[in-house]
Amino acid sequence: VNQLKDLASKLQVNTKERALVDWQLSLSYALNDKADEAAKIIGQLLKNKNSPYSEDLVNLTAGRLLFQNGYFDAAVKYYEKITKKSDYWLEAQEELAWTYLRKGETQNSVAVSKSLMNSAFDGYLGPEPYFVETLGQLKVCDYPKVMEGLTQFPKRFKTRTIELDKLSKGEKSDFLQSSLDKLRSGSTAGLTWKDIGKDAQFLPRMMIKDYKLIQLVETEKMLEKEGKAADALYADSLALVGIQGRFQAIRNDVNARTSKIKSASMQRVKELAKNEVAEIKRILDKLHIVEAELVQQIDISDKIVKNNTGIDEKKKKGTTGSK
Repeated sequence: VNQLKDLASKLQVNTKERALVDWQLSLSYALNDKADEAAKIIGQLLKNKNSPYSEDLVNLTAGRLLFQNGYFDAAVKYYEKITKKSDYWLEAQEELAWTYLRKGETQNSVAVSKSLMNSAFDGYLGPEPYFVETLGQLKVCDYPKVMEGLTQFPKRFKTRTIELDKLSKGEKSDFLQSSLDKLRSGSTAGLTWKDIGKDAQFLPRMMIKDYKLIQLVETEKMLEKEGKAADALYADSLALVGIQGRFQAIRNDVNARTSKIKSASMQRVKELAKNEVAEIKRILDKLHIVEAELVQQIDISDKIVKNNTGIDEKKKKGTTGSK
């Protein structure tokens, strides 16, 4: 933090360089549980017209910092600034659902998470929205909907988990190769969901915006350019005497570095796939807890009915109308 603050003080405001440092500074503050300091820096970033970071990403980060500080009303406003056209919209909606749940507005949380359950989002949605939805439905005693969510989760994630597990173990994938080729030929901003299309269901969802992977691919592109130049120099050197060996060594060095970077790119994808498989399993464990709570609540409800304690049917209805 101190190094970044010192660096920021030496840079002009409203410049790309200042934005790059401010972004790292805001993240450093947030990771050190100084969300209030991080929020101030994010405010400056939003005003910087030369920032390389998308407004949606900065708004999403602002919402997270406000949530971290317990300012749920303000967090809602920032999450709602992210439109459906944005690749950050699904994440923003997921976190909006959590914000409403923490605010005690369970019905709003259920409504937001329900909108994410559309089958059109199958390949792009992470596992956590299923947890927040079933948790919200459990709170409003909509037991049939809780059961529906618990049943849908393994159906939606079974094939995806198998494919991601294969990737995490280094198995070859045509879907991955196609997406990496698109990333190599695209911009430094990374891929969009539109670029990947239906292949998204077989790939780590963090892949399209992973800065480490993008940086590796950009390095690979530069090395390939160097490789072509090295090949041309070596071809020219064949007409001369005594220097072919030196140019061949240069060419071999560039090719070796290119090969290492390609391996590092694949390794990064393996890491992302492994992380997502672990995330799916972690959410599945949490859903088992929801299931246990559901069974317990239904059991207690049955006992109340059988004991005829005077609670009539209308009072036993959940707030969503389900009995």
